[in-house]
Amino acid sequence: MAATASAAGTFSTSVLLKVNQTNRISVVATNSSGTSSTAAVVTVVHDDIPPEVDADVGRYAGADPFPFTGTTEAGAEVTLTSAIDTAQTTADTNGRFQQEIHLIPEEFNELTRRQIPSN
Repeated sequence: MAATASAAGTFSTSVLLKVNQTNRISVVATNSSGTSSTAAVVTVVHDDIPPEVDADVGRYAGADPFPFTGTTEAGAEVTLTSAIDTAQTTADTNGRFQQEIHLIPEEFNELTRRQIPSN
C-alpha cells in the first residue's frame, strides 16, 4: 500500500485486515529524496464477534432503580434499555459489570441489552 501525505503531514489508506485476529501493520515514510524512516508498527485487532452476556435476573421487589449485574467480554460497552430508561456501563478487566436502571413499578419489565466488543 502507498499513500501520499498532505501538506500538513497527514495521510490515509485502506488495508485489508485478517478477520478476527491481531494484525500488525508496518508504516514507513519516505521523503522526496528517497530517505526512509524507521518502520513504526501499528497493531490493529479485528473483532466482529459480539461478546456473550450472562445475567441472572429473577423477580425483583426492591426499590427503583434495579441493580443489574452480569458478565461479558472484558472492556465491552454494555447498554441496558427498559421501557423508561437507557443506561450504559463498561465491563471491568474481568468482564464484570453493574449498572442501575429504572423500571416501571408493579409491571412486567422487559430489559434488552446490547454489548459492543472491547476492540
